[in-house]
Amino acid sequence: MTDELGCYGEGSYITTFASGGPKLYAHRVYSPAQSKYHDTIKVKGITINHNTSKIVNFQTLCDMVLKQGGVDEPTYVTTKQISRTTTPMHEVVTKTGRKIFRCNFRKRKLLQDYNSVPYGYKSRKLE
Repeated sequence: MTDELGCYGEGSYITTFASGGPKLYAHRVYSPAQSKYHDTIKVKGITINHNTSKIVNFQTLCDMVLKQGGVDEPTYVTTKQISRTTTPMHEVVTKTGRKIFRCNFRKRKLLQDYNSVPYGYKSRKLE
């Protein structure tokens, strides 16, 4: 495993971690050397830049994960992607696309205490 905290300086540690499913996570790191917090978010399929960070950020992911009732309301993010057209010149064109940002927690059941178990799991009864 790599050390993702090395760039924040000696003694840095993660204070908060949130995950909305596979390849969708964020963490808040405290750096004692700089006396400040740094937020990092990783989302599959979405490049985090200035425009997308207004919509896709640490706080919005935490709000999605902690949302009560299990209602999964997706957020749409407009992105620009470079693609090639099928013309004889193989022109490179930037196209505007729309990506969905939502929690992907479909294979497990979320319990009241925010632990999760596989669907169909039955707890053992103590005698």
